[in-house]
Amino acid sequence: MSVVSQRAKMVRNRLLFGASARADIITLLQLSERPANGAAMARLLKVNASTVSRVLTDLRDSAHLDKKGRFVLEPLNAPGLYLSTASPARLQSVIDAASVEDAGLRRAMLAELEEDPDGITSEVLKAF
Repeated sequence: MSVVSQRAKMVRNRLLFGASARADIITLLQLSERPANGAAMARLLKVNASTVSRVLTDLRDSAHLDKKGRFVLEPLNAPGLYLSTASPARLQSVIDAASVEDAGLRRAMLAELEEDPDGITSEVLKAF
């Protein structure tokens, strides 16, 4: 399964997003030659056009569609928001810094986080 999932986008997306229309729509978005619009996607996948529209809106709102309509799966760096997709990694870095004995190294590790913190990271850094 691990070898197949690395080679086949549809299998990989179904493992990531579940065996649903969402995984299949994301797979279509990743293909270089995909249907031109949502109605064509719906016909190809044999799903309701409103399902495709809802999924595309969700992906657009969560910044997982670029300007050309391609799917991108990268963490959203959202300074100023209280919680973003980068928050778990930032909080893990704070936890790692807290476990370091050397104060200079700890300050250096925390300095990296202060550049574009989101709201939750800012609160944790204040408390730290």
